[in-house]
Amino acid sequence: MPDDHVYAWYSDGTASSGTSTDLDKYRAPFTYSLPPGKTINSIVGIGIAKDDRVYAWFDDITVSIGTSSDLDKYQPPDFYSLPIGKIAASIVEIDIAKSNDDVYAWYTDGTASAGSSKHLDSRRPA
Repeated sequence: MPDDHVYAWYSDGTASSGTSTDLDKYRAPFTYSLPPGKTINSIVGIGIAKDDRVYAWFDDITVSIGTSSDLDKYQPPDFYSLPIGKIAASIVEIDIAKSNDDVYAWYTDGTASAGSSKHLDSRRPA
């Protein structure tokens, strides 16, 4: 982010808000909740859109919409599509561009795609 305000979600079920050099400068670690049936290990990416809604993508090819502390507050998990030939296990990271809400996904084979939260390659295939 231009103001260097970042969020971090940890594998112990907590998240924090801070800067790239001080991850809890603005908010000390707090607990976050997952959608029913999801685990921390099933998360393949988390990003924050312009409207401050948090999108969480999971390895069962679903995405939820929520807040930093409640990952499905606004929308329970719904399916998303991957580029042809990709599987969820090949996702390295997913994030959202604050300028236009484009969603970018990076894969283990060194490729990347651009699209929307529901169609990871709708703007640029991998």
